[in-house]
Amino acid sequence: AFDRIRRLLQNDKQDIAYPTAQLVSQLANISEVGPFITDDSFVQLIAGKVCGKESSLLVKRAFTQVARTIARQHADILSSRAKESITAAMVDSALFGFSKCTLGPELQNSAMALTGSLDVGTVF
Repeated sequence: AFDRIRRLLQNDKQDIAYPTAQLVSQLANISEVGPFITDDSFVQLIAGKVCGKESSLLVKRAFTQVARTIARQHADILSSRAKESITAAMVDSALFGFSKCTLGPELQNSAMALTGSLDVGTVF
């Protein structure tokens, strides 16, 4: 099932991406799906949707909520790489707005330091 969701996450059309965000948001609230939803590559897809150039503002906001839900519900099983991906996406969207998210390595390395000083909400 999650392989199909991964394929849906690769689609940038709003009529597919937005319902996918809604689905993943609901799944993220279920503790049993933690091992699937916290996989590094899955989290990277979510973070990419937050800052994706092809994603609409509606989709970006929906995936921002997904990232927050994953961080809140599954923080104890997220890898450090997954935490950095989520934090970088949140910091990037807060610093530059949704239109210029980069998820560059410089930001990923400094995201944890920046999060404490920015009003991006509690990620972890």
